Amino acid sequence: KFEAALAVNREIGNKLGIAVALENIGHAFYLQGQLGEAKPRYQEAVSILRDIGYKSYASSALSGYGDLLSAEGNLAEARKNYEEALAIRTELGEKGGVLDTRLALTELALEEGKAAEAETASHKAAAEAQKEKAADSEAQARSTMARSLLVQGKIEEAEKASAEANSLAARSENPGLRLSVSMTRARAL
Repeated sequence: KFEAALAVNREIGNKLGIAVALENIGHAFYLQGQLGEAKPRYQEAVSILRDIGYKSYASSALSGYGDLLSAEGNLAEARKNYEEALAIRTELGEKGGVLDTRLALTELALEEGKAAEAETASHKAAAEAQKEKAADSEAQARSTMARSLLVQGKIEEAEKASAEANSLAARSENPGLRLSVSMTRARAL
């Protein structure tokens, strides 16, 4: 479906349509674990979106590409993409996108071995999510907070954060979130 949309958009020269199709194809490959297939699609999408100045779509592609780079272990490049996406989303006032990108940066800090930074960032993200009434995002932030606290040996605080995350996730319709939070909860106990 996306390949057909890509072909049509290439044929008519619709750069935005090309970039959106490429991002969707890249995301599909990413979800299937085919990072090598996803990477050139994301790269081309980001390049086109920068060229045409379509910031909202560019921030989405940058964030998706950041996810891919993080999965590859290229944490420095992932951070650059997330930070650029965050700057765009902040400029555009995209509250949900800002929160999602902050959560990605929080997870990345933990992957980089910066547990104290991840703890601070997750506290801020949890407060922001609570203010926006984004329970799934708050659960994710509190789960990351619990993991960052565990790494620092702050066991009691980690147990509390994981219990809060678990309580929020229990009401979620997202099974992936519930599983992830449950795994963090098990580590904290």
